[in-house]
Amino acid sequence: MSYQLNDTAYSVLALGGVMPTMKMQKLVYYTNIECLKQTGRFLFPEDFQAWTVGPVCWELFQQHRGMYAINIDDFRQRCSKARLLEEFYLRMARKTVAEYGGYTGRELSEQFKQPDTPWSQARRHLKSYDPGTETITKDSLRAYYLN
Repeated sequence: MSYQLNDTAYSVLALGGVMPTMKMQKLVYYTNIECLKQTGRFLFPEDFQAWTVGPVCWELFQQHRGMYAINIDDFRQRCSKARLLEEFYLRMARKTVAEYGGYTGRELSEQFKQPDTPWSQARRHLKSYDPGTETITKDSLRAYYLN
């Protein structure tokens, strides 16, 4: 079954409660990576960009633009068709929230700044303060997380 980006964000919010949007972005990213690790496929097709704050999915950013924090009700108002992932994929989101949910968005962002991560590879030609809209390629994600 093919899921939408918004279904993943909705599920993360259902599991993690109200959270800063930066943190939600990172948990959605990690849920997509968890699916890649377990199935060899991405959960949704949208890409992430290498922003200064870590990976950000532009399409998801459009859903919460102007908000610092978000909860499931706010997200549902903006994305009325979003639904929970089916149990197989919901377990991946649950694992992600359990593993990373205790971190702040800023702490999660710092994890990407390690050398050789797909985020740092996408930003390798940028200065630290450049906003960056470079795509974190699916090939770089596969190479990093499947090897």
